[in-house]
Parts: sequence; structure tokens; C-alpha cells
Amino acid sequence: MLAVSQRAFGGPQVLEIIETERPEPGPHEVLVRIKAAGVNPADWKIRSGQIRRLGQPPFTLGLDLSGVVEAVGEAVTRLRAAAGGIGHLAVQIAKARGAYVIGTARADKHAFLHRLGADELIDYTRADFATVARDIDVVLDPIAEDYGPRSLDTLAPGGILIDVRGAGPDRSDVRKLADERGLRFVEFGFTPSTADLEAIAGLVRQGALRAAVETVLPLAQAARAHELSETGRVKGKIVLTVNEAV
Repeated sequence: MLAVSQRAFGGPQVLEIIETERPEPGPHEVLVRIKAAGVNPADWKIRSGQIRRLGQPPFTLGLDLSGVVEAVGEAVTRLRAAAGGIGHLAVQIAKARGAYVIGTARADKHAFLHRLGADELIDYTRADFATVARDIDVVLDPIAEDYGPRSLDTLAPGGILIDVRGAGPDRSDVRKLADERGLRFVEFGFTPSTADLEAIAGLVRQGALRAAVETVLPLAQAARAHELSETGRVKGKIVLTVNEAV
């Protein structure tokens, strides 16, 4: 089979298409024939070495996929067929849970986000969200850097700042500042779970959640997909498709 691999940390150019043996699932694993795979900001951050989630290269990137289960390990009982863009999915999930959603985005993305359910939008190129948004209960921060301290300024008493970036500057100063103000600060990671996936699938079936796809590219253009993701200008998802003949 073919895979996108890398032998060193670096820019998109380190990605290469390799031919490798088809894996066999272990006792608690499933083998999925991938039809399409999403390209996420976390992928290029792992590729560049900003996040060391997969250890040292060589390795194959990828955090989400769509495909068909072809084989399961002997201990697997629940799976027999398999099913970004952080922001656009977060908007929909928050709305499905009854939240009033305020987002920050460039003006050219406002119509797209309103269609997904965002109630109010701030063009961060024209206004500082920290001076516009007030009495916010929950802030979801995928950027970090100075966005953490600025986000604290928008929170209501007892509010919470959720940092989902996963890597970057030390957060101890942000945590200390939050404690001093009586606010909560959480660094949020993830571990895939069946319960979470079933809850998300339920939202999809209800029509409350959909993944917007902006760009579809063949597997061979994985480096181009990473370049697009790194611009930070993508609305929704970037998807790589896998040829059936592979």
C-alpha cells in the first residue's frame, strides 16, 4: 500500500509517498481501508516538530479519516463498518448544546460561520476581541501565544479558558493570572474514545453537525495540503483522497 511518510522534521517538502506493507490489526485494533483523510493544523505542527506527539521520524501523519473496516482484532467487539477545522465544528457542537456562540474570524468567513450557527462574529483584523467581547462564560483558544492572557479579559466571573493548541509557550503565567482573577484555565488534549465518537455521530444524524470541506486533493499532493493548512485561511476541512486502485 502507499502512505505519506517523513524521515525528518521540517517543511512540507519532507513529506514523501512511500510503498509499505499492509498492516495486520492487533487484538484491540481495526484495519481500515481509507477513502479520504483530513489534514489538520496538528498535522503540520507534528511534521515540523512543534508537537512531538509521534516521537522521532520516520512516521506517518494522520488524525482523522473516512473509510471501511476491512478486518478487526480478536478482542474487538464494537466496530465492524468505520466512519477543522476545529473552529467550524466547535461552533456547531456549541450550538447543539444550546450556547450563544461568538467567534473571531476575518470578514470573508463571516457568512460561512453564520450559516453554521454562529450568533455573533468579530473581525479580528479590524477590532481587538479582548476589548469587544465581555462576560463570556467559555473561551476556546486554539492559538495560545498572547491570546491566553487577552482571552482572560473577556471572561465573566467563574468563566473558563480552554487551551486546545497542544504546544507552544509555557502556560504557567496564564494559569497564575487566571487563578489570581478567580477564573479557570484548562489545557485540553484528546484521547479518541468510542463514547465521544458515538456522541458526534448522533449530532451528525440529527443534522446538527456537518464537516464543511473546502479543498479536496489526491494523496500525492499531501505537501500542498499542508501548505494550505499552514496559511490559516482555510474554511472548514482539507481532505486527501486515496485512489481505490492503491
